[in-house]
Amino acid sequence: MPVWRIMGNILADASVPTLLVLELRNRDQVAWANLNLSTGRLIWQHTIETTDWWTGSLGCYNGILLLHRYANAEQPAPTGLLAVNADDGKVRWELKKAVFVQTDGHFMQIAQRNAAQEPAYEWRQLTDAQPIVEPPQNWIAPNQDSTWLTSISYAPTNQYYDFLSHFIANKTGQQPVQIINYAEIDACIVLLYYFYSPNSITLSQSLLVIDSTKKILWHEISSNLGDSTTLGGFMHNQNQVIYLRSELELLVLNFSKS
Repeated sequence: MPVWRIMGNILADASVPTLLVLELRNRDQVAWANLNLSTGRLIWQHTIETTDWWTGSLGCYNGILLLHRYANAEQPAPTGLLAVNADDGKVRWELKKAVFVQTDGHFMQIAQRNAAQEPAYEWRQLTDAQPIVEPPQNWIAPNQDSTWLTSISYAPTNQYYDFLSHFIANKTGQQPVQIINYAEIDACIVLLYYFYSPNSITLSQSLLVIDSTKKILWHEISSNLGDSTTLGGFMHNQNQVIYLRSELELLVLNFSKS
């Protein structure tokens, strides 16, 4: 199935292995998978028990994949919260009529509607969803985690767009259009951009990696972009880049440490 969303394992303890969780989706089915970044092999891939097409991913926190359940397109409000072990894909716990608010990787805050249909907030353990009386101390918001980062996007209206566009054109002979995605990793520059091939009316996608001497280390073109909403950027950490070549093909580039 096409890759719909890519999720890194954020807010993870040092003892939790590096994970990459994929949400796979077509018009009829939804499934999830765990990819081993070291070997490139899938640890597991299946439709998770009790989920359906209207189940959506919230993220992977400290080895636990959180999912929201929805009734249908006419009722977009969440109807339940589901936790899945990212290492084996098995359901850990489920809270009906609960809405996820936030987590620090150990505790989570959820909201449930009371009799007056007003949100009632409460704190629970992330591992087993058991209630806790006192709010956690030294709270760390999810957006402070930096294990996985997304590329910086430069639109044509950005002041740096022309400089990047000219640089790419001079190195590759390809003229970027629309968004240019940028990141710096291990003294290298990574650029993901779009362009029109000669005599073509459809966009192609190109990934370009250049080192500090301006030597091209990687340059490849993907012509079949498909319509996946995950296309348009890439994820990276200190020594890896992850991006979609197409809806059905995921590329992981490893950078040696300087």
